[in-house]
Amino acid sequence: MKGQTSILSKATMCLLIIGSLVGAGILALPVQIGIAGLLPALIGLVTLGSCMLYSGIILAREVADSKDDLFHYPTLFSHYLGPAGKWIAIGANALIFHGLLVAYLAGGAAVITRFFGDSSNMTLALVLFFAVLVSIVLCGKRMVHHSNSLLILMMWVLFGVIIVISQRHADYLRYEAVDWKFFPFSLPVILTAYWFHGIIPNVCRHLNWNLKETIKVMTVAIAVGTLMYIIWTFAAIGAIPLAGSKNSLINTFHASLPATVPLQRILGSRIFALMASLFALAALMTSYISLALGNIGFHEDLFRHVIRNRRREFILAVSFLPSFLIALFFPNAFLKAVNLVGGVGIAILYGVLPGIIGIIRYRRNKCFWRIAVSSLVLVIFSLLLCWQVLVEFGILKPHI
Repeated sequence: MKGQTSILSKATMCLLIIGSLVGAGILALPVQIGIAGLLPALIGLVTLGSCMLYSGIILAREVADSKDDLFHYPTLFSHYLGPAGKWIAIGANALIFHGLLVAYLAGGAAVITRFFGDSSNMTLALVLFFAVLVSIVLCGKRMVHHSNSLLILMMWVLFGVIIVISQRHADYLRYEAVDWKFFPFSLPVILTAYWFHGIIPNVCRHLNWNLKETIKVMTVAIAVGTLMYIIWTFAAIGAIPLAGSKNSLINTFHASLPATVPLQRILGSRIFALMASLFALAALMTSYISLALGNIGFHEDLFRHVIRNRRREFILAVSFLPSFLIALFFPNAFLKAVNLVGGVGIAILYGVLPGIIGIIRYRRNKCFWRIAVSSLVLVIFSLLLCWQVLVEFGILKPHI
């Protein structure tokens, strides 16, 4: 019998997924898909958002079937693909978790220092931001869920205010610009923006392994996230010039900064700068907190089955310290980390491999339309992966 879930539980999990979605993604999206243009941005968001939801449903089925409190993805991929699948999953998962944590920490430190106008204190800002976030996570899941809910509500209020103010400064001619050559370079950040798969085991567990309710919660969260992405991208493209100034989208892309930084410079108001900074910090904090849960679970699973070390202190140290040290030495890595994680780690672990699992699973059930959809998703993610690998090796470079 499937576990019954309360409305409060479903709402809490929906907010947790939205918090995971609307973080580094919403801050990085306008910078890269904004350069490609509004029409390519809408096509990319809807297409890849649908693909990421489908891969999430495939994984949720496996999690719900297992009913394992310590379930995580290396175990799943080992079951379907053998030892090779397990080690690919471990490597890709480590890249995703630590890469995104680096992006969140670097982005948070950049927002704080840009608000105060003193980039020389980047290290201090990063250390303080890290200390606050880890303290929240270590206070327990109840504290995490309450903090996340409050941060998301605050983020929505600030989001609405920022959209209204920025639209007053919009130049509607900017919506006509389209750059299809840059469009493929914007796709990795869209994958990162729609990544929530690391907390699917936690969501399924909290919803008593009820697959139907889990799919509903994921679908609602993706729909809300997509709506916010579209509104935010529309506002940013209209308010931020494409090129020709220090605060342009292209300059922000090369400086690897969140979209709120040029916005607050353009609008000039100190009050708006404070709201934009608080919005950015809330977005980064909700994502970091959500990701931290998945990161700890990933390392618990890894050490239980591979390294045979279950000491809590060791697991926490490996979960948090590597990303902190990388961000400390590479503080300007916000967009670079987002692109690497999306185009390589997420494309492999939450695109290609779930596509293969979907084909294997649905062949057993002889569900041919699902086999066709899984095959299409597999092709899309495989092409994105190949593209980003060529970008990382410098074979393909953006023309801007």
